[in-house]
Amino acid sequence: DGRVHRHAGAYVSDHAMRRAVRDKIRVADLLASLVAINQSTGEMLGLDDLAAQSLSNPANRRSALMARIKGIETHAVGKGQEALFLTLTCPSRFHARYNTGQANDRYDGTGPREAHAYLHNVWRRAMRKLAHEGVPLAGLRVVEPHHDGCPHWHVLAFVSPAHSDQVAEVVRAYALCESPNE
Repeated sequence: DGRVHRHAGAYVSDHAMRRAVRDKIRVADLLASLVAINQSTGEMLGLDDLAAQSLSNPANRRSALMARIKGIETHAVGKGQEALFLTLTCPSRFHARYNTGQANDRYDGTGPREAHAYLHNVWRRAMRKLAHEGVPLAGLRVVEPHHDGCPHWHVLAFVSPAHSDQVAEVVRAYALCESPNE
């Protein structure tokens, strides 16, 4: 509905941000009021302290992701592979709004789930082609929404240096297959 763009909330509407802050405070208050009891020892720990030490803490979740990436990278480099950073996004018809907040006249009503399925299909077809050509690939993907909720993918892929151009070309070909002029 146009409340998220570079001239308003760049990532989230003001209304959604207020709701998220209220929810965060409510959950923090709830966790602070509860304890976990170890039945064997009788030890009592506040749920807020436990949550702060778990992956529900965004800083811990980020650290775990970085450790996972480093582990994959170490393994790949040990095998003589190099990193490719690929970004996949949907054609303009999937985007409800421009980054200015104006409605996109090409938008076809596709929702974020369908857009994600589209990206998954593009990736699956590209990986099938590469597998058929004997090109092994490993890595991980992070999905992020654009300002209008349409997802895009960031892929960190590790591949033999001899195949890196081939991987980029195949992924590019499948990504541009439907809308080659975008």
